[in-house]
Amino acid sequence: RFVNGRFIIQWVSGNSRSVTGHDQEEMLAPGWFENSLHPQDLDRVQAERQEIFKKGSLVQDFRIKKKTGQDYIWIRSQLRAASEASGEVTGSWTDITQLKESELRLRSMLDSAPRDGGRA
Repeated sequence: RFVNGRFIIQWVSGNSRSVTGHDQEEMLAPGWFENSLHPQDLDRVQAERQEIFKKGSLVQDFRIKKKTGQDYIWIRSQLRAASEASGEVTGSWTDITQLKESELRLRSMLDSAPRDGGRA
């Protein structure tokens, strides 16, 4: 649910533990999402979520801290708003860590490649 500008998580899948390491009860605790988001993603994710009812749906990529320490995983969140009056939002998360790591390696290789096509 979306209440007073904040998402209140009311249900999470049983397989969420295999992705994040966190139990369902932990993920349902107030503030868990905000406290688990990577600090560099927090403001962007929260600002984009304020628009969910205007857009009707939202796809976001962000990092979530795993329970086992300082490691983060990349998540693709797909949300759909039912109605602003009800505040109901449903969605799913997909672990896209391998995809993002590959993307970052490719970007690094492209950034370090010669700009003139390798000609002297």
